[in-house]
Amino acid sequence: MGPVDVVQSSGVKLRTDVKFPFAVGSSFVVVQSGNYAAIVHKDLPIDTALDVPEVALATYSQANGQILTQRGYIDPLWIQTLAEGNLAQFVQDGHVVVVIQSERYLIGAIVALPIAQLNQRVQGVAAVALPVGILAGGVLALAVLQLARQHRAMPSVIRDGLRRKEFFLVYQPIVDLATGAWVGAEALLRWDRGGELVPPDLFIPAAEEAGLIQIVSEHVVELASRDAAGFFQLHPDFHLGINLSPADLEDERTLALLDRLTEATGAGKGNLLVEATERSFTDPKKAGPIIHRLRGNGILLAIDDFGTGYSSLSSLEKLELDYLKIDKSFVDTLGTGAATSSVILHIIDMAQSLNLKLIAEGVETETQACQLRDRGVQLAQGWLFARPMPFRQLLGELEARQGKAARLVEH
Repeated sequence: MGPVDVVQSSGVKLRTDVKFPFAVGSSFVVVQSGNYAAIVHKDLPIDTALDVPEVALATYSQANGQILTQRGYIDPLWIQTLAEGNLAQFVQDGHVVVVIQSERYLIGAIVALPIAQLNQRVQGVAAVALPVGILAGGVLALAVLQLARQHRAMPSVIRDGLRRKEFFLVYQPIVDLATGAWVGAEALLRWDRGGELVPPDLFIPAAEEAGLIQIVSEHVVELASRDAAGFFQLHPDFHLGINLSPADLEDERTLALLDRLTEATGAGKGNLLVEATERSFTDPKKAGPIIHRLRGNGILLAIDDFGTGYSSLSSLEKLELDYLKIDKSFVDTLGTGAATSSVILHIIDMAQSLNLKLIAEGVETETQACQLRDRGVQLAQGWLFARPMPFRQLLGELEARQGKAARLVEH
């Protein structure tokens, strides 16, 4: 095989240009360790398919910087740029050059690309990307402008919707997990704007930001008073939940508003439930007096979407609450093994330590219902039991269920 060209510090011997009679016209690298040798075709280490022409590739020995395999133009002096570290990148002799050496083996590699070829590729990419970028930027600008216009116009559109009576209520039943009985319902505001339903996640924040949320709340009470007129005289064991905003719980006018709802529906103690999000209770000094007077009037209080805000245990202890509603995002993690699946268990334990009843939102499977019931959650709502429905349908379902229960008692 001829004389050894390189002896590495590990004792490995390299012969860099060996020719064999069985492979005329080819040369090989022979790597010898002890009494064993590996014969490698010189083109093998740089045998890689590239869609970029004129790329030069090489491998070299770290022991003495000798080029072992090569394709294209390679300057041996490029290896000397590795003064420190394992990687060098630079421009020289009209090439963009990268030199890198292995951290494990005494071998390195060189890649060189002519700058002219690189410029040509950049121009090709720019020819496609630049028009697309300009178009995408224009579309994005138009979308942002349209969104801004809609946001500015939303308050006036909400006022128009209230005036045109485009808002209406649907009611989602609340179920006793132990018996399956419908024990209450939550009134949910919907907006039908010319045949298109506007999501509450869009118009409620807009109404709050524009200072219209209390007007919206007044409309909700008006709708509920009309839908459920005299309702509790026939269903005294049922409760109806109404959502209020943080501003509502800091305004004494809310007391008179709910007095009207109580009178219209014939509600007794425990028939009406006010639901408010966590941020409604972040300042107990403001919300506390209104909550106290509401409860004195026989109205129950629930903290809605619990776990999505920033309520502390100490602030909850200062408030007179009756229910805690577990947000759907936590119910969805039950039985999934998700990292957040333990959060709902902590929420349940905290509510029980505060003697609060629990309502789980967004229950969609029997597995979720069983796990919630086993953990001591009393009530739930979700598509597993019923979807939100008009009040007339709710009333019909309740009467049908009461009739069925009466027939079972007779038998």
